[in-house]
Amino acid sequence: MAACDDEARAAMEKTIKGQQDAFARRDFAQAREFASESFRTFITTDEFRALIEREYAFLLTDPAVTFDRCGQVEDIGEIQGQVPGATPRTMIYRLVKESTGWAIDGARITGTSSGIAA
Repeated sequence: MAACDDEARAAMEKTIKGQQDAFARRDFAQAREFASESFRTFITTDEFRALIEREYAFLLTDPAVTFDRCGQVEDIGEIQGQVPGATPRTMIYRLVKESTGWAIDGARITGTSSGIAA
């Protein structure tokens, strides 16, 4: 995967930060709108809320996510984020470029401050 250009990186970061802002307000319907069309097809807002509360509750505390590596192949991008908190986590966000801009197609935890992958 080639490195992202500055414009793509900024747009991906803006998408993730927008979703994070919605999480901080507990606005799951708005947060879901930052997801890709294909992701939204398979998960309702209530299911999305349950998933976030169960697997990614640490995102609900409005952490200031910082970004590291960013890679892109055509309309697919991946960006690594560091999520602070009691147990800092490293995440990889997968994004796809749609007609409306970059959308989150998935995210996974790749490590914690202890260095153990979740």
